[in-house]
Amino acid sequence: MSDTSLPHAMGNTPLPTLPSPEPDAIRLIQAMLDQRPLPADLQARLADTAAMAERREREAVQRLNDWPALARYRAANAAVRNPDVVMIGDSITEIWQIAMPEMFGGAIVNRGIAGQTSPQILLRFMADVVDLRPRRVHILCGTNDIAGNTGPTVPEDYQRNVRAMADLAMRNGIEPLLASIPPASAIFWQPDARPLEWIPHLNDWLRTFCATRSLRYVDYHAALTDGAGALQERFSADGVHVTRSAYRVMARLLAEACADGSASARPAGSGSPSTG
Repeated sequence: MSDTSLPHAMGNTPLPTLPSPEPDAIRLIQAMLDQRPLPADLQARLADTAAMAERREREAVQRLNDWPALARYRAANAAVRNPDVVMIGDSITEIWQIAMPEMFGGAIVNRGIAGQTSPQILLRFMADVVDLRPRRVHILCGTNDIAGNTGPTVPEDYQRNVRAMADLAMRNGIEPLLASIPPASAIFWQPDARPLEWIPHLNDWLRTFCATRSLRYVDYHAALTDGAGALQERFSADGVHVTRSAYRVMARLLAEACADGSASARPAGSGSPSTG
């Protein structure tokens, strides 16, 4: 499957910038953020088989032509320099801007893309983080690795990808803030996934990695869990994505991490941070 209107060899013309979430997707997200029922017209469109097939086709063409989605933020990146924080990750990060638009602007830049796994995020890390010259980068990913969104994986691959992102950041004078993977007892689009096993395992690794590198670890999991590994009911509509109230808790934890002596976490010799 391919789109013959697009070139498939190296050239000087980049792929067109990908659009933001479609209006129906934003309406769905807004309902989930507030744990409201979906409007009837939206339910009907989401269930329409022809529309579903068209969405799958678009997604397949996008993956073929731009697997890491380097084109998604190309135009936006050209207008950004020296923010305080770039937040990179998957849907939890992307939806954060819809949940709390007032939080984002010149100082905090959102570079989340729904559905992405750590190898995709790593591939766009230079374009979407390093080239923007932020003071800090907030890295939050892992749920989609556990789900196998881009194919079967092993924990060591996730760990290498996160380690590579942290190393890229530090070598370029950017302080990494590594976030825990939020709780989930099941992943609704992948019934075979085992988040209750793998989320604690990967979060333990993230915590240890941060301790050995003197990096900041932002523990959203502890604040959002019901104690049994799932999200608290008030914090999620589907067991994976979080509500507006959860984002407010996460925003407080992030602000504390940024304010709590974060400059001391910068390793010696990593270069001078850019200021926003």
